Amino acid sequence: MSELTPDPTADPCANAHVDCAEALRHVQDVLDRNGDVEVLVQWTTHLRECPPCGEELEIYERITAVLRERQCCCPDDVSARLAEFGRRICTGDEPVS
Repeated sequence: MSELTPDPTADPCANAHVDCAEALRHVQDVLDRNGDVEVLVQWTTHLRECPPCGEELEIYERITAVLRERQCCCPDDVSARLAEFGRRICTGDEPVS
């Protein structure tokens, strides 16, 4: 099992250190493997084992896979707007029209 592979026997919803809202704020960190390894393992475990959070993680993984497959380039302003949109989704801020 790799450092970021969740322990299939763990019950992440019972883990007082990780709740759904916190884990969902860090989906992109999990995908990018940004941050402290111990914390990433906690978030990864929760995201993989909690059904509602797992659905969110799967959506992000699919988007990432499609973008990687297409290897398309986009203008910097489009990239910046997409990054801001993703940040707002993760933090629950209202989208900018």
